[in-house]
Amino acid sequence: FYRYLVVRRSTPFLAPSHRGIESHPMLQNMLTTLLALLSVLAGVAKGARHFGNQPNVIVVLTDDQDALLNSTAFQPVVMSEIAGKGITFSHAFANTPVCCPSRSSLLSGRYVHNHGARNNSLQGDCASRSWSETVEVDSLAVHMQRAGYRTLYAGKYLNNYGFPNTGAHGAEGTAYVPPGWTDWYALKGNSRYYNYTISDNGKEEVHGDVYEEDYLTDVLAARALRFIQQDNDDNGSASASASAPPGNHGDGRSSGSEQRQRKGQQQQPFYMMIGTPAAHASFTPSPQYEATATGWRAPRTPTWNQPGEDRHQTVRNVPPMNDTQIEESDRIYRQRLGTLRSVDDMVKAILTELEESGVLDNTFIFYTADHGFHLGQLGMGFDKRQLYETDIRVPLFVRVPAAMRRSEPDGGTIVVDSPVSHVDLAPTILDLATGGKGKYVPESWDGLSYAPLLLPDSAKEEHAAGGGGTGGRN
Repeated sequence: FYRYLVVRRSTPFLAPSHRGIESHPMLQNMLTTLLALLSVLAGVAKGARHFGNQPNVIVVLTDDQDALLNSTAFQPVVMSEIAGKGITFSHAFANTPVCCPSRSSLLSGRYVHNHGARNNSLQGDCASRSWSETVEVDSLAVHMQRAGYRTLYAGKYLNNYGFPNTGAHGAEGTAYVPPGWTDWYALKGNSRYYNYTISDNGKEEVHGDVYEEDYLTDVLAARALRFIQQDNDDNGSASASASAPPGNHGDGRSSGSEQRQRKGQQQQPFYMMIGTPAAHASFTPSPQYEATATGWRAPRTPTWNQPGEDRHQTVRNVPPMNDTQIEESDRIYRQRLGTLRSVDDMVKAILTELEESGVLDNTFIFYTADHGFHLGQLGMGFDKRQLYETDIRVPLFVRVPAAMRRSEPDGGTIVVDSPVSHVDLAPTILDLATGGKGKYVPESWDGLSYAPLLLPDSAKEEHAAGGGGTGGRN
């Protein structure tokens, strides 16, 4: 089944072995760059801009959050206000259970063999210059900006972002701001909760270990609120007064009178992607959530601590956990749940700001993770990287604007069983931004839009009426 997810609908992207240029890497790079530029120019020629009443789109991207081990147990806002007011995809999958390749698929709409980021190393094209000069110029953000959107990226981006020998177009390290982002607030390197560096639109911002000032999930929440509050004519400069994180020490929002002035006055739609450190190692909850899930144990699934004697060699050679390893796995489980409570606070603060700004009912909110996680399955204490469902299956909840929302006869949560994967996110969002029908989804992308699955039957029929498919390489 996983093999189906990886290869479905995929056509090799002028694979070198089929074109006789495998012995000419320079020619391969030139060809890839040319194709990416042609894709961008083709989008310009289509005039993908000014589509009338466009919705706002927010993506909350957590790190290593599983779908099968009860990771949302302490996220009541996510479950009631995102999943409960939209769609739950019960079979959503990462195309690979490794951070940088998976995030590259989310950003680009391409499978690993087409975007080229094979692992988390610079040599494996994670945030490499060649990746930035080819794949990144054809990313979702570029197309959203062309469609008239104001855009923000905040949080963890790619594991090697901000380090030496990364970047493109004359900018290196944290000075580099990828194309397509109006406002850029990205973490240097991999997930951290304290003691990290941010690229604030190309300028380094160094943080320490003071909770009220530095806990990254809360800092990202404050930046998201600030972005929502911005005047639409400020060209992306964050001028609002929000600065305090949304935890127990202020919610970062401006005064009620300012909010009433802004309410309903949005002139330009926005697209925002927030990459939280939760629930990645070092599994550090905020102080008020350190006691989350006291006494809880990681779910004892049927394969928990069972040696995988009939599995592939890497797993087959793993011995059962001993008591010390079991205790460590259970502790990590509890800490992960604690980190995700701050994400729930962030989602609540964002929903409140959207409501007070008068734009909640014109906003799609996607909640997902880069990939899953295991905690004791097949004797493996904790990690990802394996092609088992704990590691590749991800939560995917989509809050749909009220006027477009499907409803179940019994009023229950809508669950879609159709399999979708991370390469489908970019075409789905671009479809929603441009009116659907796949007209503006680049041929260079592998994914297919699942926008019709988000809409009620009447909107679905209208969505399909124009024909033209829903994008992707068929």
